Amino acid sequence: GAGDVIVPSTNGLAQAAAQALLEGEGYQFVVTIVPEASDTVAVGTATRTDPAAPAVVKKGDPITLYVSSGPAPVIVPPLEGLSETTARGKLVDVGLVPSVTYEPTSAGDPRDGKVLSANPSSGTSVAKGSTVVLRVWKAAAATTTTATTTTTPSTPPTTG
Repeated sequence: GAGDVIVPSTNGLAQAAAQALLEGEGYQFVVTIVPEASDTVAVGTATRTDPAAPAVVKKGDPITLYVSSGPAPVIVPPLEGLSETTARGKLVDVGLVPSVTYEPTSAGDPRDGKVLSANPSSGTSVAKGSTVVLRVWKAAAATTTTATTTTTPSTPPTTG
């Protein structure tokens, strides 16, 4: 009908270009800009509109333009007390990069190989792809040499 327009695609347009298109002569939409996280769309680039293209709407209608704020932040998971391997796996699972520093402890310490702390600490919101430094207890190698006693097996008596 009269005044009907088709919402144009804004995918891949910079925010200013997308807004200019939507507010331009052909559409005159009342644009509201809403940031939204995206792992795939560059910061400041239009991700979608609501109503979405190619909806048929009235010229001058309100429209929401969603613009990428970059990847969603991720929360550093609880890591203290986990084994180094488990902690590394948990970080990789959420898109973070593990890095490890070792804290010396005595041989036989039950904490050996366990995570002492993480930096940034568990519960912190960080950008995907950030490095998290794990401090892991590492027992010092035993410096004493253990004497090994070799026992010669005794020959069983021969029974006849």
